[in-house]
Amino acid sequence: MHGACALVLPVRTADHVPAVLKLTWPHDDAREEDRALAVWDGNGAVRLLAVEPQAWVMLLERLDASTDLSTLELDRALTTIGELLRRLGVAVDTPFTPVDELATAWMSKFAYGRRRVLTEVPRQVVEAAAGVLPDLLGSTSPVLLHTDLHFENVLAGHREPWLAIDPKPRLGDAAYEVAPSLWNRWLEATHAADLGAHLRRRADLVAEVAGLDRTRVTGWVVVREAVNALDALHTRNTEWRAISVAVAEAFLPRLR
Repeated sequence: MHGACALVLPVRTADHVPAVLKLTWPHDDAREEDRALAVWDGNGAVRLLAVEPQAWVMLLERLDASTDLSTLELDRALTTIGELLRRLGVAVDTPFTPVDELATAWMSKFAYGRRRVLTEVPRQVVEAAAGVLPDLLGSTSPVLLHTDLHFENVLAGHREPWLAIDPKPRLGDAAYEVAPSLWNRWLEATHAADLGAHLRRRADLVAEVAGLDRTRVTGWVVVREAVNALDALHTRNTEWRAISVAVAEAFLPRLR
């Protein structure tokens, strides 16, 4: 099995316990994955059994790769994500890369977007993101973030019904976590009578279950989607750009 950045092989340990070997292509998003899994120690996430950091290899407990949250009715899936976010967002003493450290690069992207006439990324999206970002920085209670907890990154387990996989860990505001549940299961969103209302309802459900502030969730959704849209413009990924813009635009009314 594989995703975009890793190969996963089913194996058994010396004690004949089913497990998987995850062989990761070295990249920044995965640099702290093993340390985050060690912090969680199986509490809401796949359990790390062994690791060789220099080789980018982890031995993980085996989950049911054929069953993820895409198989659940949407509200149940969103509720599960909210419950997992509440459990995973723990305070830590060990250092992880703070979300705030990425803000300088984001502001540079926004400045570029404001200087150029970008018909593909609406100016109002870029300006809204640039305007709200300073208010989101400097969280007084940063926690360990998964940052990519969407429906396909939650698998059925044996010791728990659902467990998170494939974190891209950061340290920061827990409200940062909601956006991935909006841009995934996108076909269902497009079938909604009102796309914006559908996406806002998704965010509200996750935020309520996870105990997150709706205003901060809104701000982070706009920021993350503006960054995604500008990145997609650079890589010429028109589908990803269109999705990112649509999600951002759905939340602009809440910033006014």
